[in-house]
This record gives sequence, structure tokens and C-alpha cells, in this order.
Amino acid sequence: EQDLDTAVRFHQQRTVDNLIELRPLAPDIPWMPVLQGWTLQHDLDCLAMYTDAGIDLAAEPRVGLGSVCRRQATSEINEIVATL
Repeated sequence: EQDLDTAVRFHQQRTVDNLIELRPLAPDIPWMPVLQGWTLQHDLDCLAMYTDAGIDLAAEPRVGLGSVCRRQATSEINEIVATL
């Protein structure tokens, strides 16, 4: 589980960093932030990473939710979306 958490954190940080880097390089493109994670807690951690980076996801026109297509538990997806 710790290896999964470490891998998820690494990819989350890369996702946030990429958004921060790409927006000023190509401001005409409507870059969309994406929350990444395998669990609700992962998604909440990713939300905190965006907040810490000064990005208010509530102010964004759209926010993606990654890894949904790989999840088999519809109830888990519903819980994540409802919480976020």
C-alpha cells in the first residue's frame, strides 16, 4: 500500500506541476486541472496539492477526475464525486 501511495503522490505532483508549467507557455489552450488518485483520500490529497500551489479548483470552469474508467466500483465513484 505504501508503494502505491508513493507512486500516486509522485504522479499527482507531476500533474499539478505540469499544469503550472503549461498554462503560461500556452495561455490560449484551456488547460484543465485533473484530480488523480485511486481512493477518495488520494483525490483529496491531490486537491490539497492544487490548493497549496495557489490553484482554486472551485474557480476553474472544468476539473477532470482521473482514473475513473479503471474503477469497477460505481458506488465508490459516486462517493468520490459527491464528496468533491
